[in-house]
Amino acid sequence: MAPHVERMVNEQKELSEKIEKLGAFISENPIFDTLADEEQYDMHLQLQAMSMYNAVLMNRIKRATAE
Repeated sequence: MAPHVERMVNEQKELSEKIEKLGAFISENPIFDTLADEEQYDMHLQLQAMSMYNAVLMNRIKRATAE
């Protein structure tokens, strides 16, 4: 596997872990409900952006490994 593809794979793995942790915090941790509305909103936006970025990385990895 080419070095740049390995970097993408590693980045995608790390990003997936962060998405999982943030999603769990938002949905399962009672502390989330004590945060200011603006903070909650920003965390939801962050999770959406991270998820979109993850999808893009997975598409790029899929194309790079199909070649």
